[in-house]
Amino acid sequence: MMIAIKERPILREGILFGIGIGIFQVILGFIASLVPPGVASWIAIIGFLLTLFVYMYVGFRITRETGALKKGAMAGALTGGIAYLVNGIVSLVATLVNLDAIRLATQATLKTPAQKAAITNQVIISSTLFTLLVLILFFGVIAGAVFAFFGGRLIDSRRRLAAMRSGRKT
Repeated sequence: MMIAIKERPILREGILFGIGIGIFQVILGFIASLVPPGVASWIAIIGFLLTLFVYMYVGFRITRETGALKKGAMAGALTGGIAYLVNGIVSLVATLVNLDAIRLATQATLKTPAQKAAITNQVIISSTLFTLLVLILFFGVIAGAVFAFFGGRLIDSRRRLAAMRSGRKT
């Protein structure tokens, strides 16, 4: 198994950076829960920007190593998917542990009796799973692929510039 991962740079970088950025996001989320809301917003913005930078870096590394821009984007998609999967698993466990408290707090925020009747544990779990799926797909896989593509374009542009300077055709 380890040999297969070492031989496949997309898997190697995607898993390595995906788990790393996922753990980083969980830690930032925990820190953000301990500070005032204004500071928490800045922590979230910085964390999001660093995540996008990691996607670009993964795309840059894989494109440089393989010479294929498509493989860089694939590594970014895998990185993002794994990162948000790690974050999502932690969020799901936290939701399940605090399920009754979340349901009661949600019911307390709703004012009309008709709205209160619709909130059950199943609704909370379903909405959490749906939100995690959207986050994994959009912020993980799609954003990972797009920003890794841009990171890969950096190395691709450098190659073209070097080729033009040396007089070769691209």
